[in-house]
Amino acid sequence: MSSNIQNPIPPVDPDRTKGKTEPDFGKVVQEAIIQDPIIEDSDRVSVKFEDKALGKAEMHLIGKVGSEKQKQRAQELAESNTTDKIEVINEIIVE
Repeated sequence: MSSNIQNPIPPVDPDRTKGKTEPDFGKVVQEAIIQDPIIEDSDRVSVKFEDKALGKAEMHLIGKVGSEKQKQRAQELAESNTTDKIEVINEIIVE
């Protein structure tokens, strides 16, 4: 005997989806920097995301790292984890 009862679809959390069409790029990039093995000084790098309503959004990479390679890697991660609508501004200082 087969049952016609289907599993119910769970309700959508309105707070999770309300007004969000894109991920939180600041958090995505910060997490990518923390997890990247090349950026040894990831705890000294922060990401500031500014969403400009009428202009291009900006993502600022701020902090200090020990090499140019780490600075460049942070830039690469930011660019690959965002869209072309976001300008990445690398303000990381190499010590």
